[in-house]
Amino acid sequence: FEGHSDYVYAARIFKNDSDYRIVSAGHDNRVILWSLSGKKMLKEYTHTHKLQFLAMSSRYIAASGYQDNTILIFDRDLNYLKSIESETVPTGIAFSPDGKLLLAGSVSTYSYEICNIYDTTKDFVKITSFTRHDNATMAVAFIDNSKAVTCGGNIFPIYIWDAHTGEVIRE
Repeated sequence: FEGHSDYVYAARIFKNDSDYRIVSAGHDNRVILWSLSGKKMLKEYTHTHKLQFLAMSSRYIAASGYQDNTILIFDRDLNYLKSIESETVPTGIAFSPDGKLLLAGSVSTYSYEICNIYDTTKDFVKITSFTRHDNATMAVAFIDNSKAVTCGGNIFPIYIWDAHTGEVIRE
């Protein structure tokens, strides 16, 4: 598959009817949707900045980079839906297993990092923030639909926390 003109930093694969699709994001500022069986590019979106992170749910594709404070939201056909503006640069991103929550790590100029949770059922409104990290938070995931896991770049703490309250469950 050829189409990106710079480094590709993220890719995800998903089933779509009788085909598998690949979505990729790269430093050429583009998100590209591919057909695996057709071996071709289906659609692309060009952002204003480099892209480095992707997340998938049963309804959405989310993409973010490391140069602006934006999370891009698409449907699974790569139709642009909206941008979420963050107070920090969103890095690692992940959807909860049920797709109702979106978690974003961060890189910022604060003395701490902010991990935000957005509610996808309420137009991606931010519902909580977690500020215990003091380093870039690029690795994020969900244990289940209500517990988030985040860890910093080169500082060791891994936190498991309640996605609705921000309360630490385990460090």
